Amino acid sequence: MKKILFAAALAGAAFMTACGGKDGGVRMGSLSDFDSLSYSLGANIGYGMNHEMKDIPFDFKAIDKGIKEGAMGKAAQEHDKSLDMLREYFMSKRGERAQEIAAKRAEQDSIRLAGGDTTKVEYPAADPAMFESEEERAEISYAFGNDIGYNISQSGMPIQLVWIGQAMQDVRDGKAKMAEDAVNQYLQYYFMVKRPAENAEASKAWLEKIEKKSDVKKTESGLLYKVTKQGDASMMPKDPRDVVKVHYTGRTREGKVFDTSKFANRPKEQQEMIRKQNPDGFNEDGTPKKRKVVDEPKPSLINDTKPLWLKKPSECEDKEYIDFYHKMFGWEDPLFWVHLNVDYPFNLKGILYFPKLRNDFGKYEGQVKLFAGQVFVADNVKEVIPEFLTLLKGVIDCPDLPLNVSRSFLQNDGTVKKLSAHITKKVADKLCGLFNTERETYQKYWDDIAPFVKFGAMRDQKFYEQVKKAILYKTTDGRYLTLEEYKTANADKADKKVYYTNDPKRQAASVALYTNCGIDVVVMDHIIDGNFQSFMEYSGGEEGLTFARVDADVSGLLEDSEEGKELNQETIQAMFRKALGKDDLPVNLQSLSDAELPAMVTEDEQIRRMKEMSRLYGQSFDMPDRFTLVLNRRNKAIQELAARDPENETTQLLCQQIYDLARMSAQPLEADEITAFLKRSQKLVAMAVEKE
Repeated sequence: MKKILFAAALAGAAFMTACGGKDGGVRMGSLSDFDSLSYSLGANIGYGMNHEMKDIPFDFKAIDKGIKEGAMGKAAQEHDKSLDMLREYFMSKRGERAQEIAAKRAEQDSIRLAGGDTTKVEYPAADPAMFESEEERAEISYAFGNDIGYNISQSGMPIQLVWIGQAMQDVRDGKAKMAEDAVNQYLQYYFMVKRPAENAEASKAWLEKIEKKSDVKKTESGLLYKVTKQGDASMMPKDPRDVVKVHYTGRTREGKVFDTSKFANRPKEQQEMIRKQNPDGFNEDGTPKKRKVVDEPKPSLINDTKPLWLKKPSECEDKEYIDFYHKMFGWEDPLFWVHLNVDYPFNLKGILYFPKLRNDFGKYEGQVKLFAGQVFVADNVKEVIPEFLTLLKGVIDCPDLPLNVSRSFLQNDGTVKKLSAHITKKVADKLCGLFNTERETYQKYWDDIAPFVKFGAMRDQKFYEQVKKAILYKTTDGRYLTLEEYKTANADKADKKVYYTNDPKRQAASVALYTNCGIDVVVMDHIIDGNFQSFMEYSGGEEGLTFARVDADVSGLLEDSEEGKELNQETIQAMFRKALGKDDLPVNLQSLSDAELPAMVTEDEQIRRMKEMSRLYGQSFDMPDRFTLVLNRRNKAIQELAARDPENETTQLLCQQIYDLARMSAQPLEADEITAFLKRSQKLVAMAVEKE
């Protein structure tokens, strides 16, 4: 079972429960009821500490106190101060003290061996010297607990703190009521299945309640808002395309600000980042400079006596479609379009255009205009235009709709539901038609339409079923394959696993390993792809299908070889752990297909996804990276290194160099790590020259 680090789990909780249920909130709890969520989170924290922080002799009473007070909003220390302390300790002091402890232990061992004492000393995993004083130990422990408690309070989950503390204690005592695999399985189910469903239902109910309030207004597209300060109403819009500038602040149900246009209301970190990105846009006191607004000419809509969408498709030429698009939406050409022309069972005319979508499609607003008998009704009415189709641009004209369209009418009208389903089907038919009859042309469009298709697949199961055979995966060599084509081409080595890269340049070395083995690697570098991968694994109907980044595992790179079979796993593992000062570093010996490659590092796919989610949604405290070092027993350097004295300075330098080289192929090193790497490289070069 895949491990989930607790910080990532809490980040996922905070993200998925932004509009949590009515029973959300931290409680002290009751010992009469077993709360699976609370206990699982507590156990997850405990297991995570066992994996990542067993070298630190925490004051667990201080941690427990920090968690309780931080979660209840009664912390004796501000959260920001706790974070500063934690950053300083984990990013600086921890590493320095670990090196000092390792050096001291090595000196003691050397003295003992020199005196003839060959007894092996078992040092404790956690050394008191990791803290300079008991006061620092208590402070760091409390800050650590405070950060956990703060994140719990921000998550909005129905947490019972009794079970958080109990589970952590049970793990420390080795008496946990849930095994680590069971904890991970439960958290995956809760965050990926149960909570999103509850959140969606709670959000729907909340929006319906908000809509009934007298001071809440609603736009034609369905956006609910409340005016906090009225602007200048002396100039009223004269054209349907006229726009006004507004300041806005978006809040969750709990009142937490998640987005705002007011610079002063943004977090300090975000303000500083914006200033750095645009230093000329701010005054000396840090306030934004006022920008001159330049009026741009609006595209003029020509009111034809017979609009293009009322014509039959056979009567229209490509130039007419493009000219109409330019008149309505600007001068960028559309990719292609769907012409709707239905007389039965309802009257429906319209044209839907596929624009080139920007990478930030999450903020993209399409312009599907709804008409009833050529009379404009509204923009992007979701009851008529499915949510994912509002990414398109175009016109829908349905005379069967009354001019006084209301949301309640649309929700209860059977024709509207059939209309929406028909529009979705026609779009799907267009995509599948292009794929089946003009695949080469379809492939040229794919990079632009992929976000729309994937978004639609995740939002509408019926749409996914219609287009799933037309969903393409672009390989690193520029080919476009369906899922079935990929599985067939890679059946021998990949089975039901899809190997991908989200950064072809940075992960080029890992990509080359797979392609050299005859395994196709697909490019999935769009912001939506992470969610799409999870959708395909859990809801895509492909049992057993998994997506693995090229640096997530080595299962596809293994080769049945007798080379290096004599190498001892435990011996070489101990050698690298000692040289690196990492007593818990996972080290595996494998026979990799590329004998020239000495080593590579991997990181569990699910853990990495959760950590990326944590960073994406602003998790304040992130767990350190946890790699597995995979050594290639077929590599001559590894074979020769295994025969060396692990206490030898050169041996240790080579182990460190191999590890850093493997890490560099996965992600950039930190500044201090790069400095150490360069100094080590220079030393090894000098030693090699001296030897010659």
